[in-house]
Amino acid sequence: MLAAAGGIDVTETSRQLPRHSEKAAASGKIRGFLLPPLTRRRIPPGPATLSKSRERRSGACPNTTALASLTSSMKSVRIYHNPRCSKSRATLALIQERELEPEVIDYLKTPPDEAALKALLDTLQLEPEQLVRKQEPLYRELELEGQGAGEIIRCMAEHPILIERPIVVCGGEARIGRPPERVLEILP
Repeated sequence: MLAAAGGIDVTETSRQLPRHSEKAAASGKIRGFLLPPLTRRRIPPGPATLSKSRERRSGACPNTTALASLTSSMKSVRIYHNPRCSKSRATLALIQERELEPEVIDYLKTPPDEAALKALLDTLQLEPEQLVRKQEPLYRELELEGQGAGEIIRCMAEHPILIERPIVVCGGEARIGRPPERVLEILP
C-alpha cells in the first residue's frame, strides 16, 4: 500500500508474484493459470485510515490501549525464592515455562518483616508452625517447637532460612511450591 494525498492507493492481485512473472501477470497468464489483471482502486480518507497513518508516522503501536488493558488485567506473580534450593529453582522454571515473568524475591537477601509474614500466612491460610522449616538445625537451636505463633513469626523474620520455600503469590492466592506443581493451581 502506498500513502497518497487524500487517501490510500491500493494495488490488488490474487497472490504475490515473483519478479520475473510481472510481464506474465500483465497478460493475465502464468504457467497455464488465469489471473485477474492488476487493478487499482482508491480508498477515500476516513477516520480509521487517518489514525492508522498517524500511528505509523509517530511510531506508536496500533494496539497500545488494548495491550495496556490486557496487561493490567493479567495477574502478577511473585515468588519468594532461594536460588540454592532445587524445589525453588524447579518452581521458578515452571512459572517461566508458562511465559510468565514473576517478581523474584530472594528472601534470604531481602527477608519479609513480621507484618509481611503475617500477610503471607493469611494468604496461604496456614499457621506459623506450618510455614517454618522444622528440619533446619536453627529450628532446634532456637527451640521453636511448642512456641507461640508470635515467637515463631519473629524468629522467621530474624532468620529467613527458617521460612519454607518457595512461596508463590498470584491473584490474591498463595501456595508453597512443594511439590512445584502445586503452584499451577493459582497461575493464570
